[in-house]
Formats: sequence, C-alpha cells, structure tokens
Amino acid sequence: ALKNAEKENGTLQRTVDDLTEINKDLSLEISESRSTVDGLSIQISETQSTVDELTQLNQDLSLELHESRTQLDESRTLMSLESQGWEEEKNKLIEEKQKMIEDRNKLKKRLRESEETLVNVANHKTSLESQKIELQR
Repeated sequence: ALKNAEKENGTLQRTVDDLTEINKDLSLEISESRSTVDGLSIQISETQSTVDELTQLNQDLSLELHESRTQLDESRTLMSLESQGWEEEKNKLIEEKQKMIEDRNKLKKRLRESEETLVNVANHKTSLESQKIELQR
C-alpha cells in the first residue's frame, strides 16, 4: 500500500508539475495578452484622437464652404443687379440713339426742303431779274 501511495504520490507530483507548467504558460499568455490589449488601447486612443481632429477639420471646412457659398450668392446677386443696371443703361442709350437717328432724318428732310426752297427762290430771282431786264429795254 505504501508503494501504491508513493506511486500515486509520484503521479500526483507529475500532475502538479504539469499543472504548474501549464499555469506558467497561461500566465505568460495572459501577460502577453495584456500587453496586446494595452497596445490596442493606445492605438484606439490615438485613432480616436485622429477621428476627433478630422471631425473638427470637417466642421471647419463645412463652415468655410458655407461662408464661401454665402459670398458666392452675394456676388451673384450683386452681379445680377449690376447686369440689370447695365441693361437699363444700354436700353436708354439705344432709345437715345434711335431718337438721334430720327432727329437726324428730320433734319436731313428739312435741309432738302430748304435746298429746294433755295433753288426755287434762286430760280424765281433769276426770273424776276430777267423780267426786269426785259422791262428796262
């Protein structure tokens, strides 16, 4: 029975030794896992910091884009108003040009009429002078 007990004790000792070895291996794996988790935690923290920076940059760019669109809209409105003003001025100048052309045509007509009158008066004068000469003879 003692021999059996010693044999069983040896077997139990080997089992304890095996379990101790397994325990050391598991402790090492747990330690390595903790290191990996710590490294991943650092990476997550750095990634979150990058995400936060990119989110802020996105907000800044969105605000800048909104301001640019507002300025563009204001510029378009101003250009539209200026264009309307130029169009009105152009139309006024076209009307003035038309009136000047009409006035010029009226003046041309009056000049022709005056020239005709002048020719008629000159002809009448010549006729009267001819009659005067006839009468004087």
